[in-house]
Amino acid sequence: MHARSTLATLMVLAMVAIAPSAVIRASGPTVTVEDLGPAGYVTNGRGVNTSGLAAGFGNDGTLDFGFTHGATLALVPVPDPGDALQALAVNDAGVVVGSYIPASGFRQPYRYDSVSNVLTAVPYLSGASSATATAVNASGVVAGFTAAGKAHGFRQSGADPAEDIGDLGGGSSAATGINATNVVVGYAKDAALHQQAVRFDSTLHALTSLGGTNAQANGINDSGVIVGWSQDTGNSHLLATRWSSDTTPQSLGTLGGVMSQAMAVNTTGDVVGWSLTAANEIHAFLWQNGTLTDLNDMLPTGSGWVLGTAYALNNTGVIVGDGTFNGEARAFRLTITPEDNGDTTAPVIAWVHASPDTLWSPNNQLVPVTLTVSASDDSGVAPSCSLVGLASTDPNPADMVQTGPLSAQLRASKSNGGGRCYTLTVQCSDAAGNLATATATVKVPKSATGK
Repeated sequence: MHARSTLATLMVLAMVAIAPSAVIRASGPTVTVEDLGPAGYVTNGRGVNTSGLAAGFGNDGTLDFGFTHGATLALVPVPDPGDALQALAVNDAGVVVGSYIPASGFRQPYRYDSVSNVLTAVPYLSGASSATATAVNASGVVAGFTAAGKAHGFRQSGADPAEDIGDLGGGSSAATGINATNVVVGYAKDAALHQQAVRFDSTLHALTSLGGTNAQANGINDSGVIVGWSQDTGNSHLLATRWSSDTTPQSLGTLGGVMSQAMAVNTTGDVVGWSLTAANEIHAFLWQNGTLTDLNDMLPTGSGWVLGTAYALNNTGVIVGDGTFNGEARAFRLTITPEDNGDTTAPVIAWVHASPDTLWSPNNQLVPVTLTVSASDDSGVAPSCSLVGLASTDPNPADMVQTGPLSAQLRASKSNGGGRCYTLTVQCSDAAGNLATATATVKVPKSATGK
């Protein structure tokens, strides 16, 4: 009864849009901060999509409730009987994922279509009885983890059974992020019960740490760049980490303290997370073009905000996370609009070459393919380029695996009755955010003559 009466009260509050607090700097970008969720409650921001629709959850002092917040606020409906719903991620179609507690008392993962207002349960892994969905991609494929009966990460699509990502010999794992090509990241325990950052395509891969014992991956973009945290050599620090491939970790540093963690990465490679400062305070950060910035430094004195953790960001400068507003724990949405420098000209891609561009013989094995890009920009600064799409005349996700910003593995297999052609799409971005795309093809010919 308490859950239902609280929900009714929150529904009334959800009809009121929260007024943003706009900050315009004397120079540089325009920054707007918005307070998310129903007023008067603790709220937490967890996800954001391309349109800026945020997802999160709050607590009324007893139970959690989930919400979305675009131009207006809306609550995620809780199935009856059920309560303690959390919304943890949202995709561009407005599909929200998370978990709630049904009558069984065990957490149930869900998908909620905020457009059609339909909530459906995500099936448990075989042998599991409690789970949470943590991430969802543009196609609605969900990643998450189980917590009872079996403690493993999973990937689940449509009406298919949940797919177990396995572990590294230690009996447990979790999935925390997923990209457009259904590659999942997270963590898994090894035989020594050390926690390793992992990537799962159809095989579980451990990521190289910064030299320490434990690590975790939290997010992956469509180019295959992974972010999370790793302990350094000697395990003296836990540091925000970026992996451009499984074996190339990069520390993103801290804001002056001894600890940081990266939570999400967007298509252009911008990273958000949190860090301890020299004063031992937790502050949200943005890592962009090699520079780590305290998001609080973008706000004027007296704004009322302390931005603690940035959990998600989109490709247009919108960041969602947790902080305090006038001393109250609140979710925030920070929108950064770059200063207009007049540059609206996209980079020019002269060519994209794939090596090899022909796979022979058709032995059904995955073959490493590397892309080389020639691109320029009228600013004189070389644009940043990455692989953003894999397609095939005979599409099968297991036959196309992105392994780095400009590399992939493609299966040397012919299609029924003929050859096969893979198309690899590269996107280049300049400093002003202008984009250009081009493609390269890799063929599995019908015969050894190439025909």
